[in-house]
Amino acid sequence: MKHFLCLVFIAGMCLTACQKELEHTDDPASVIPPNLNIVHDSCRIATRYYYGGSGGINDSANFFYTGNKLVNVIGTSADVLYTYNGDQLFSMAYYEKPGNLLYHIDTFHYLNDSVLSQVLSHDFDMYNHNDTVHAVIDFIYSANLLTNLKTVNLYEGSVDTDTLFSDFRWENGNVKSI
Repeated sequence: MKHFLCLVFIAGMCLTACQKELEHTDDPASVIPPNLNIVHDSCRIATRYYYGGSGGINDSANFFYTGNKLVNVIGTSADVLYTYNGDQLFSMAYYEKPGNLLYHIDTFHYLNDSVLSQVLSHDFDMYNHNDTVHAVIDFIYSANLLTNLKTVNLYEGSVDTDTLFSDFRWENGNVKSI
């Protein structure tokens, strides 16, 4: 329990350390929002540790950026390579160590410059790299709000599929429930 509380405390400290204090003008009712275009390198994740049930570190990863974009995560047991088309994330490719074997890739598709419409996910068999599972996640919008996700899992060599529908319920501009 002490380890859990310590992790919660550290996570809270990390979140508040990167929080910008609100600036007030002479009128205390008006708040000036922070400039969202500023990149604070001190608030980027540089290293992450993954802990097991015994409290020991199971894995760690280092995060690398180019400009405003996360381009690579190098871990003890796997790496993730991010590719972009302009400012839009195009793909995330996961490579297993040792051997640098591609075992998973996600590709992202957009309706326009800012609206994600679909994620295609591929899991690969580690021994011969045949694509064994496809997941297609469709993002469905109504009046510029995400209302549904439709996830279809397709299995290589099978006519069976699994489909999951996720409905988003909105209240006062926030997701109330899924």
